[in-house]
Amino acid sequence: MSSRTTLSRIVYRSLAKINMSAPDGSTQLLNIVRTSQKRNEFSVITSVLLFDKTFFVQILEGDKPAVHETFQRICADDRHKDVEIVEWRDINRRDFVSSLALFERRPENEGQFVKFGLSEMLHRKRIKVGAVQGLAMALQAETLSKRGIELFT
Repeated sequence: MSSRTTLSRIVYRSLAKINMSAPDGSTQLLNIVRTSQKRNEFSVITSVLLFDKTFFVQILEGDKPAVHETFQRICADDRHKDVEIVEWRDINRRDFVSSLALFERRPENEGQFVKFGLSEMLHRKRIKVGAVQGLAMALQAETLSKRGIELFT
């Protein structure tokens, strides 16, 4: 008998309540990342958090109960609002390697954000999961490549 659990993925968007222009904006974002990394490692969750200075888009992967519990905790967090599930489905394998990789829109990755049209989709509330996944995978691959790590799919 197999003891394999079902892997699940949630993609959601939310409106950030963090003001990155405020003196503590970067600190707040860093606190989210640090806390989430620890909790995700404990729950064996892999995740990517995309942040375009206005919206968060996060992809969570892991065992179905752990993903559900993590998402419930995220929904209760008051550092964002208007949480909307874009996709929630079972998956065969994980696509991400980190407990939480933050990809904040910056001049050095602006081209990737534009190429995949993330900000435009977020503002129109018409999010294409394939574009979000593509952006997250491209940013992950770029980051790992800079560290000399190549992913094979």
